[in-house]
Parts: sequence; C-alpha cells; structure tokens
Amino acid sequence: MISAYIIAILLQRETDPIHSLMLAALLILAWSPATLFDISFQLSFLALWGILALTPLFMQPFRKIKPGIVRNLLLFLMVSAAATAATLIPAAGYFHKPTLTGLVTNFFVIPLLGYGGVVVGFSSLPLIHLLPKVAGLLLTVAGFLVYLSGNILSCLDAIPLLPLWVSSRFDLLLLIAFLASCTFLVRRKRVIACCLVGTAFFLPRVVPAESESGKLRLDFYSVGQGESSLVTLPDGKRMLIDGGGSAREGGLDPGERLLAPAFWHEGIKRLDYLVLTHPHPDHLNGLLFLARNFPVGEFWESGLHDGNSDYLALKKLLRERGVPVRRIDASSKPISLGSVLIEPLSPQRPPAVAGKAVSGNLNEGSLVFRLRYGELSILFTGDIGQNTEQRLAENSAKLRCTVLKVSHHGSRTSSSEIFLAAASPECVLISAGYGNRFRLPAAATLARFRQRALPIYRTDLDGTITVTFEGGGWSVASFRDDRHFR
Repeated sequence: MISAYIIAILLQRETDPIHSLMLAALLILAWSPATLFDISFQLSFLALWGILALTPLFMQPFRKIKPGIVRNLLLFLMVSAAATAATLIPAAGYFHKPTLTGLVTNFFVIPLLGYGGVVVGFSSLPLIHLLPKVAGLLLTVAGFLVYLSGNILSCLDAIPLLPLWVSSRFDLLLLIAFLASCTFLVRRKRVIACCLVGTAFFLPRVVPAESESGKLRLDFYSVGQGESSLVTLPDGKRMLIDGGGSAREGGLDPGERLLAPAFWHEGIKRLDYLVLTHPHPDHLNGLLFLARNFPVGEFWESGLHDGNSDYLALKKLLRERGVPVRRIDASSKPISLGSVLIEPLSPQRPPAVAGKAVSGNLNEGSLVFRLRYGELSILFTGDIGQNTEQRLAENSAKLRCTVLKVSHHGSRTSSSEIFLAAASPECVLISAGYGNRFRLPAAATLARFRQRALPIYRTDLDGTITVTFEGGGWSVASFRDDRHFR
C-alpha cells in the first residue's frame, strides 16, 4: 500500500485507500495465489478493510466534536474498534478465543509498529546497497520497536477473553458481505444490506437447536498413534475417555491442536467426566491441556500408575482445580448415568495399591468397562493384552457388546479368538496413526476380524468415527462418510 501511494504521488494521480488496498491484495495474490488461504494475509487485509470501511461509521456520533486532542483520541479508539470488529469473527474461527485486547494494545502497538517499525524499516530499503551501515542501524531500531511491542502485548495478554462462541465459514462470508456493503453501497442500500446480513448472522443463534435427547453418541477421534473418545450422553453430559498423546518428547499435543479446537467448534464448554484408562503417553498427554482449559466435573481412573511426570502433573492440576477423583476397578459397582450404565470389568487390584506407583505392565492394568444403553452396548478395553482378555473371557455374559473398541490399537496380542468369541461384537473400531512405525493394526488381528465378517473401522483410514445409539438401533459413520446401520 505504501508503494502504491508513493507511485500515485509521483505520477500525480489520485490516492484512494480502498483502491490501494485492493491493488496491494491483487499484486500479492498474483505473485502467490495460495496466500489467499494464509491466516496472516486474511487478518491483515480484513483489519485494514475494517479500518477504512467502519471507522467513518463509528465516528458518526462524534462528528460535531471539533478537531483537536479529544477528537484525535476518539478517532484512534474508533480505528482500533474497527480493526477489532473486522477480525473478531475470523479470530474466533481460527483461535476459538475472541478478545478485545486489540482495543487497548493498538494504543501502543500502532505508534510503535505502524508509525515506528514499519516506517523505519521501510526507510532502510533504499540504503541497503548505498549505505549498508545506516540501513543496518535503521533495521536495528525497527527490530527494537517490534521487540518492545511484543513485550507490551505479553503484559496486556491478561485481559479477559470474550465469551466463547462458534464461528463458521458462513459467518466469515457474512462479515465480508457486511464490509462490502459498508464500502460500495450508498446509504439506503447499505442499511438494507447490513440489516439482511445481521439477520442472517443472529437468526441461527436465537433459534433453538434441535434437541438430541434420547440419543447416545460416541466420537472416536483420529489423534494419530493414540486414542481418545468422546461420549455424549442422552442428557447432554459429556465423557471424554483418554486424550491421545505422543511418546516422543516435544511431539504434537492432540489436546491443544486437535481435541480442544474440535470441542470449541462444536460449542462444548465443559467435560462432565474425564476418564483415563491408563497413564501411558498416547492416552494421557492430551488431557493436560484439556484439564487446564475446560471445566471438569469428575475424573475417573484405576489409580495404577508408574509415577511418570505427566501423570503427576495432571493429578496436581486436578487437585488445584478441586476436581473430584473416582477410582474404578473390577470390584466397583455399576455406575448409572441416567439411562446409561457403566459396568467396570478390570483391572483387578488390591485396595492397598490404589494411588501408589507400581511396577509392571500398565497396559494389562487398563481400565476396562462396558457402556450399556438399553440393549445396545460398547466395550472399552484400553490397551489390555491376551492375559487380561483370557481372564475377562471367563465371564462372557459381561463382555457381550454391540461395538468393540479394539485394545492396544489392534496389536497382535489383542482381540484373541477366545476374547472375540466371548464378546461377540457386531462391529469393531481401531484407533491407530496413519502409517505408524509399529505397523498397527497387525495383519493377524485384522484377519481374525475378517474371518468373523465384522465391519472394521479404523481412524488411520476412516478418520474420526461416530457411533450413534438411538431407538433400539445403531449406526456408524466415519469422516469418509461410509455408513453402517443396524
């Protein structure tokens, strides 16, 4: 935009802010069309467009104030308000945490960056080859101003966030339509267009959402070589079973990068039950971010752990937030959650071990339970192996299920013949990472499922899998939209 203005002045042409903005966007996109999908491009141009289109409207109530310090301060505030208003919806869509911090920070950042860093840095460009030392000095000054702005932003980051709302691509389209109406339409048409856009934005938010009462929904998320499942109970309460994770230090945090954005997008603001089947990283690590950023009603675990730091950090966080902890094992009585019944089946352990670090195979000590909804049920198995499967198979009546969540990501030590015969599932679900180095699920395990003609759903191939129990029937749908009904 600065280049367009300079060229226009040199050519003695009229300078128009909107045309300059459009020209800058056109040149950038002509050079790199993919930039259109870059969040920095979108937010930058929306902020500038908002300043140009909305600031005159925001200043209308103060048009009688004479030029001076008061008017300049008001103008500065309205410019910040316009930029914030234009970027609030896309920021809510991308970051799920809308904030009005910009109204305050712009009073510091615009002078330091806009009038300081950008101008000083831009001034160094003609001097890079002619006077490199002077150019270097100017760039150092610009860098310091950027550094100073960053520190100010960090201090002001404590300003409370706005209430969370779900922002969709349609909302972004409406925002663009609103800005276009304010920019290109005359007064009467502008008012009509803005009213129509506002109605389209607010109407879906005031019309009651369709109730899902009487329906049990289970979402098995694709979180890589880990495992995480969300149960939405018929009364609307939610239970998260495991949070995925990476065994590699510094790996992707599925809680922060995958699960939390999915929950925010769905408007989920609370997890009523947080369940940890066993404290291995691929089931545990994602829970830390979720426990920090979502209210948790109750935490369920077996109490068996090996004292690893992430598990201890999670327990400390839950204590600090006053979250009740319920320890569950095979001796626990069935837990009624409205019309849903949770039947604990494993692990078996003496009470003296509860809460203490233990040695041994934590996979075999996974929390196993059957979730029943009327005549339908799903069996959650954690990462148990053949030893625990053989013990559980001795009481086949407790294992019978409609859907089986396959243990240990479908490893060769899971889903033995005796266990499958006892459980008699009608469908199996496997959580595994695409192209994982463990080559899971194992070919032998898949062969056992195929021999029984069981429908197989895998998060590595099908993406997130959704199971719905309703009206005595059930269905399975995946991200690939393959469907199976019974």
